[in-house]
Formats: sequence, structure tokens, C-alpha cells
Amino acid sequence: MSKHHLDNYEAAKKAHAEAVSYLAIIGKTTKHTTVASREGEAATAGSLTTFKVNTQINFQETDGGTNYHNSTAFDAAISTAAREQWTALRDRALGILDAKVVETGKGARAYLAAQLASIDGAKQ
Repeated sequence: MSKHHLDNYEAAKKAHAEAVSYLAIIGKTTKHTTVASREGEAATAGSLTTFKVNTQINFQETDGGTNYHNSTAFDAAISTAAREQWTALRDRALGILDAKVVETGKGARAYLAAQLASIDGAKQ
């Protein structure tokens, strides 16, 4: 056990909190802009504006041949498909981040328990 377990836990918590705050911007409105005063608060609602998936396939058929292959058409289509599944993907991504907090929390807990046991052993 080493201190990196605690560091990993803190990093996972920070990443999860950052994602939650980031997503909270979607739909958020404000009264403090020129747009809001001119068009109403609803006109300022935050929205997802960019959602892109970029793929690349690594395959070299012959020596000296192309190693990395891209397809703009496929990337555009898969980006559209993914955007159509936004809610499920968003929820899954948050679930992954949450699971990372739980997983790294177990390591942090074990590290801290070992430290406490060491301290308790030194008292005697």
C-alpha cells in the first residue's frame, strides 16, 4: 500500500465532481447577459453544441504502406448515432466515473487502515 491510492481516490473524486458541474451547465439560464435582457432568460439556456467522435484504425498491409486510416464520413455518422443516444451515454459516463470513485476509495481506505494500524502498533 502506498500514498498513490489516496491520490488516485482524490483524482477520481475531482473528475466526477468536474463532470457533474460541467453537465449542470446544460439547461442552465442566466439573467445577467444582454441576450437575457433582450430575449428573455430562456434564450440563454446552456446546450450541448459539439459532440464528435473521431476514430482511427491502425493497419499496415505492406511495408511502407499506410499505417493509420481515417474516415470522415464514418466519424460523422457515428457522431450522429452517439448524439442520438446522448442521455444513455451521459448516464453511462457518469456511472464509469462514479465506479472509479468507489474502486479507488477501496484502495484509499485500505491504505489509511494500514497507516492507522501502524500508528496503533507504535503506541504499544
